[in-house]
Amino acid sequence: MNELNYDNKHFASGTYSGTVTNLEKETVPLLAVLNFNPEDNTITGSLEDHDSGSIDVTGTYNPSPPFDFKLTRAGTTYNGFKQNADLIGRYKNTAGKGVFKLKPQNIVASAKFADESKMSQEDIIQELVSMGFIEEQVREAIIIKGLSLSEAVELLSNSSENEKVSPEVLIDRFLGMGFEIDKIQKAVSECDGNAEAALQALLSA
Repeated sequence: MNELNYDNKHFASGTYSGTVTNLEKETVPLLAVLNFNPEDNTITGSLEDHDSGSIDVTGTYNPSPPFDFKLTRAGTTYNGFKQNADLIGRYKNTAGKGVFKLKPQNIVASAKFADESKMSQEDIIQELVSMGFIEEQVREAIIIKGLSLSEAVELLSNSSENEKVSPEVLIDRFLGMGFEIDKIQKAVSECDGNAEAALQALLSA
């Protein structure tokens, strides 16, 4: 199992879909349209679920390790981090708290490559590597399978769900989300570098 390298990775603007799960293990779909502005590290966009419909969100993100972010919409805050191109974390509102996971569906190329149709294969490869994907897997997706940027993001996100993250990276991320260090260390140790499992354990503690 490869350990992820988080150097020089960036957040990708676009459409994300996923789920939110409360402490009672009830899960509902979540759709997000997010724009990450590298000039001031702010986030704008919208989140949509079955309970409240589409609501505007704003937030901030950290373009350097541990690549954490915070989103706020009416009555709900989302604190999380980037793992590959996925966004995972915890949410909290007056009704309770839980975890969320968003996977990219339609990614917009960075400002350097504003028009994806004009990107060469090597441009696409470097864009995907900068998002945190493993270069060998990226080259296979683009060169051998001939996928577009968005198609490759979806494939690579699905194929790398079980990649391990170093304990140091996870500890930094969970500290940024407000968890206590002793609980973090216990969860990270028990979950063997699986970020989602560790987050579930922390919320259940």
